[in-house]
Amino acid sequence: MAVKSSFMRFLESGQLVTTEGHIRLFGVEMVLFTAMSLAGMHYYANKEHPDTGTKAFCEAGRNHSRVLLKHFAGRYKLETMDRQTFMSLFAPSANIGGFGVFELVEFKPKIPIIVTRFRENDYAKVYLNLFGKQDKPVDDYYRGANEEGMSLMTSAKLICTETKCLATGHPYCEFVLQKN
Repeated sequence: MAVKSSFMRFLESGQLVTTEGHIRLFGVEMVLFTAMSLAGMHYYANKEHPDTGTKAFCEAGRNHSRVLLKHFAGRYKLETMDRQTFMSLFAPSANIGGFGVFELVEFKPKIPIIVTRFRENDYAKVYLNLFGKQDKPVDDYYRGANEEGMSLMTSAKLICTETKCLATGHPYCEFVLQKN
């Protein structure tokens, strides 16, 4: 028996709704970009604006998380969420978003230290294929989204560092979140 993807499970349960020209997931309108488009924007932003390109993509990710978590705050008690609940709610969304198979490697919100990993990250794979092996990790947008989301969830100001990236030659992308 084939395992259903997150996309199919959300579609069959009614959490993902499609209409002519629109996709709605958890009651939020979605706009999808190809990984190639996002990788190109990131690459050229960093090439043309080396001092600010990375920061801008990271800040865009933070803002994305703020908006989404504000939407979900009334539905879920994020600050008291345990590891299993977190995984069941947010891991499939990351998968649908093109970041690959989400894994919560370490989750100690009281310390706080959180380690997340993405296998099969299509964004980083496309980046590698388009622009070659990189000297530094490329998931700045997700780094910002991860940082803001986990900071809001733990009520602590966390800094997210991408320690491994497919685009730099690692077999997966990994992020470490901890206090500054």
